[in-house]
Amino acid sequence: MNLPAQSTVKQLAEQANVSIWQYSQLFRKITGKKPLHYLPELRLNHAKRLLLECRRPLREVARQVGFPDAT
Repeated sequence: MNLPAQSTVKQLAEQANVSIWQYSQLFRKITGKKPLHYLPELRLNHAKRLLLECRRPLREVARQVGFPDAT
């Protein structure tokens, strides 16, 4: 899973070919969360799984799940 570093609700709505309002409402109805709260949570959960299952450096895992480089 390689998630984009940053996505905006506008970009996601454009990809779905709906308004920002429609996208946000539908996303929240389906997931129970706001779009911009869901993606970081998804990244963190994936990073936790990778850190527990693999012996990779934290920096590599962070990059793989879409967190920007801290340097």
